[in-house]
Amino acid sequence: MKPMFDFTIEEGEQLTIRCTIQNPESLVNIENGNLALTKGGSNLTPSSNTQLSVTWHKGTSVVDDSGVYTCLYTTYPDPVSVSVYATVIAQEQKRCNTEISNDIQWNTTLAGTTKREPCPPNQKGIATRQCNVAGIWEPPNLINCTTEAFLNASSELDTILEDGITDPEKTSETIDNTLHLMNNLTSSTPELSAGDISSSIDILEKIVNVTNSSGSRFAKEVFFSVVDNVLSSNNSESWNAVSEKTEKDASSLLKSIDRLSEVVIQNDNISATQFTGSNFELTINKTKIDETGIRFPEVTSKNSTEVSDTVSTFFELGKQKRKTDKAMGYVAVIYKNIADILPASSERPDDTKKPSQKKAFVNSRVLSLTTQADIGSLNPPLKLTFQNVQTTSLSGMRPLCVSWNFSTKKWSEQGCILVKRDIKGTVCECVHLTNFAILMRPYSSDTEDEQSLKTTSLVGVILSIIFIALTFIIYILTWRFIKSDQNIMMLNLCVSLLLAYVVFISSVEQKDNEGLCVAITAVLHYLFLATFFNMLGMGLYYFMSITVTYYAMYVANNFKSKSRIYWILAGTWGKSIFNHHSFFDV
Repeated sequence: MKPMFDFTIEEGEQLTIRCTIQNPESLVNIENGNLALTKGGSNLTPSSNTQLSVTWHKGTSVVDDSGVYTCLYTTYPDPVSVSVYATVIAQEQKRCNTEISNDIQWNTTLAGTTKREPCPPNQKGIATRQCNVAGIWEPPNLINCTTEAFLNASSELDTILEDGITDPEKTSETIDNTLHLMNNLTSSTPELSAGDISSSIDILEKIVNVTNSSGSRFAKEVFFSVVDNVLSSNNSESWNAVSEKTEKDASSLLKSIDRLSEVVIQNDNISATQFTGSNFELTINKTKIDETGIRFPEVTSKNSTEVSDTVSTFFELGKQKRKTDKAMGYVAVIYKNIADILPASSERPDDTKKPSQKKAFVNSRVLSLTTQADIGSLNPPLKLTFQNVQTTSLSGMRPLCVSWNFSTKKWSEQGCILVKRDIKGTVCECVHLTNFAILMRPYSSDTEDEQSLKTTSLVGVILSIIFIALTFIIYILTWRFIKSDQNIMMLNLCVSLLLAYVVFISSVEQKDNEGLCVAITAVLHYLFLATFFNMLGMGLYYFMSITVTYYAMYVANNFKSKSRIYWILAGTWGKSIFNHHSFFDV
């Protein structure tokens, strides 16, 4: 059907729809049938009609011509039809005007709708573009546009995976041919499209799957070269489009390299391999980890003469305390410029409750180490030194030592600690092996210190409880020597303060039950009021006992002679109840 996709024209323009049968052999033995065009279920009178083609034309379109146009063959046994939706825009309606972008002509489209067009030349698939409600074109979405050679290569690998490995030599040949084709395509193209990036990820994953299933040999250096080409910084925009429009991202490549590493070092016949590309470096080797450590990248005459204040990115695995019987294979990788295209999500909850204009980002190269056998928790730990990619505009950001968790598809701090940091770089220690990096996350000083403030408060309250209890015990043990009204008031003060602290420390976090929360608040309010009135009572007592004049001393002596401590205590505890009720009534 032509046009192939839903289309839009302006009121008054010509409207032409053509339907053509492209496989006439399908009509053999079909009698008394013909092509028909309908709109909304009603037959249209064609302007021209043959057995294999029908055309409907209208010289001046109107808004009422909008609708679904369907083409079908009337007597075909299995109903087959194809439809397009035509939209006729009135003069006053907003629209995006015709323009050419990414070698695609985007025809006039009604505001608030999505336009579909064939992909650019040499690519297959459907491109889409949104015309927003303001009548402005959004950037085209070419995620489904893929170079035909990539599609053919992917199809061949699908066939191998579906049919099984019947001929290992032919399978190895197919993999090598696919890798060389991809290497030529990815190296000769200045910037890969988002569709080609997505297709490359799929093909590399399939190659790893086939290799893992068959154990077939393949050109590892060519595989690494393809990865190096795909990781080029020229493809950053396409990588961002892949991350936004699909479930794939740069971590898919990390996983493919990890899985390939496991395949390569799964046997003892490991040949030392080193690959150095523009975007990542890799070393395959073996060592006895309880006798010699691993440093990657290794120190060379070039980097050993670097300026002393320059921090390089590397890791060191010291001699492990765990004993091994034989040399163990390992794969070490450094990804040089993957920071801009990796996801920045982590398992840690947000450190700031207020919306922040700053976003988390990876601020280092990525280091990876895979060993032939699981060596468990590392002792001593793996020491990683990272050079900061970005050294400015880091205020309000906190560095985290993280590793990529393929299960959650997020960065995780588990098993890693930050040892040292400054403006130039960061040093971490981790007790496991995977892919590591430095993640910068925004934080606010309030939320950053929230936990430390809680800890400080908890320690302070516990110390207060200990010393108040100690005071109370000392008074009780020496009571017969120090019995007096003043000390009775002191004990009451200790009791009220001790009860208040105990209730606070044991119940202040009870927020789930509203009724219980109100009751705890009321008890705390009363106990702290009693504490304040006890201090007031002690102040009044000392005032009447000490600071009165000579004439008032007689009254004071009488006051002492007849103890009124019970009246004072009744006043302190009773007045607290009165003020407590007054507060809650308000």
